[in-house]
Amino acid sequence: MLVIRYVVHDETNGKFIIESGVSNQQHIEIASAGRVSMKQVMRLQPLTTTEINALSGPLAGDMVFNTTLALVCVYNGTAWRKLNDAAM
Repeated sequence: MLVIRYVVHDETNGKFIIESGVSNQQHIEIASAGRVSMKQVMRLQPLTTTEINALSGPLAGDMVFNTTLALVCVYNGTAWRKLNDAAM
């Protein structure tokens, strides 16, 4: 379990940094421009297709890992869409 010990506001660089108490290891950095940088693995909530379709009030940009399809899915504001490894 990760225990967050510090939230640091770096005024010089315009960033908020979330650190653990272990050697002040940085985990999440939020820049003033809104870009979020994670120093650890991000794990999406694993849900089946049935569980995803039963979610109440998803917002555009919500993401889950669909265990039925073994794919990441994102809500576009209207419907859930699969993300796959097809070339752009």
